[in-house]
Amino acid sequence: MRRLALATILVVALAGFATGPAAASPPKTASGTSSLLSDAFTPIRNAGANSFFLEQASLSYAGDLVGVASDVDVFVARGDYFRAHGTETCTDCTIGGRGPGGFTAVFTYEGASNATGFTYSGHLTFLGGTGGLSGLHGQGTFSGNEAAGNYSYSYFFTP
Repeated sequence: MRRLALATILVVALAGFATGPAAASPPKTASGTSSLLSDAFTPIRNAGANSFFLEQASLSYAGDLVGVASDVDVFVARGDYFRAHGTETCTDCTIGGRGPGGFTAVFTYEGASNATGFTYSGHLTFLGGTGGLSGLHGQGTFSGNEAAGNYSYSYFFTP
């Protein structure tokens, strides 16, 4: 009888260790618009036909992602063509109704300018989140012009 009781306790104890880690949430898509609130360029250097700038911008997200984000990037212009890569942070955002919290992301974009303005398209990757956005990961695309932008980001949360 004692052996049966000990075996039962051992099986129950080991069963507690058999549960795996919690799974990530299913992927969802956040889409909406963005608008530029501020944008400042500081010249870094010129190299041939390329002009390098430090760009610091603030943008407002609306739609499934809500909040004001800050961008810092290296912006390279060559004639009417431009490219940039940088980091985006938001300290008080929500996504898909979850939050508030913060996130950090990296992005790249490129575009062209002409006499009537500019157009751009790019890619953003979420690196992680804090607070109500803890465990945020994902990626997606954005595009727009000087008046407004659109985004579509696939995202999920890890435990």
